[in-house]
Amino acid sequence: MLPYWPMLLGITTMLARALPCASSSDLPQLRHALPYCRDECQPSKNASPRVLLSITTTLHIPGKRRFVEKALNSLVFHHPDHASVIGRWLLINEYYKSDQEEVKMMLQYLKTRFPFLEVIQKPAYDQGQPQSLNIILHELRSRDFLYWLHIEESWRTVRPFLHRSLDFLDDHPYLH
Repeated sequence: MLPYWPMLLGITTMLARALPCASSSDLPQLRHALPYCRDECQPSKNASPRVLLSITTTLHIPGKRRFVEKALNSLVFHHPDHASVIGRWLLINEYYKSDQEEVKMMLQYLKTRFPFLEVIQKPAYDQGQPQSLNIILHELRSRDFLYWLHIEESWRTVRPFLHRSLDFLDDHPYLH
């Protein structure tokens, strides 16, 4: 399993570097600093759902649902054609022993708000970030995804980036 880590980490890092995101406190400054480029909205040369997007969270912590919702909203807003690029949106929620009903309601809300979002609620025996990464790796191997984009719940997209980033990776195959 170890040989896959550098490759996946490199791909994720490449997409993350191309990701013009920041914390919500940085958004006003970044909106003025980053000009909007129309050509970034053009479909990539190899437009097909070939990206697995993952997000890991702990919804039992107050405010996390709002962070997740804002992160997903920013991606959908800047990529209205996301279905042509992102083949699967995967949210993995960490297990927490109490308040499971409240977490179930939050997950149901997110699934209603984002119908394309697939949710994995981790059981008690599968706690921790390494297990979340193993779940993601299993999903990557079981499907035919070329790229993996992992976002953090606090990230906000301030302009389109997916098509341009994927075209760059496609034009430089030695990077993956």
